Amino acid sequence: MAWITRSATNTLAGLLKASDGLSAAVDSLARAEQLYLPELKDEQIRVGSIFDEKRGAGLYPQVAVFCERIANRHREKFRSFSGTASVVVEVTMSGERAELTEQLLHLHAEAVTRVLESNQGDWGNGLFYGGKYEIKFKSAKSGGRNYIQSARIELDVESSEPFSAQ
Repeated sequence: MAWITRSATNTLAGLLKASDGLSAAVDSLARAEQLYLPELKDEQIRVGSIFDEKRGAGLYPQVAVFCERIANRHREKFRSFSGTASVVVEVTMSGERAELTEQLLHLHAEAVTRVLESNQGDWGNGLFYGGKYEIKFKSAKSGGRNYIQSARIELDVESSEPFSAQ
């Protein structure tokens, strides 16, 4: 079942990295707020839950896409897997001022939800996203010289795999 975690996280990371993905959504929201933000780089969006400040040269935000759990519900007969992969997009922001850090975190979380909303439906390879998500914001903490804060966007991706005789 490792294919489900890889497929769901890689597909979502690909949607976020696409030209009409997270960077475009952040740019649109920032213009509406009259903020200037540097372009989000691909290395700031990664698959995996390990936070490595050296990776991406300490650029913020850091966006991690990972699978938190899978549940085989056996909804379909003759499938070895038919169930749900719970995927998380965790956005971590850092800044000198707590208020600005929080504002930028909320802007990036909203940008993630815009990408999700525009990509509801069939993701291919047996993956389907129904459109539901939940956001959990963590409080800002002092981290070195700056504040650090994160948001978790949680969503379920439905999946099924044909039965394979071994």
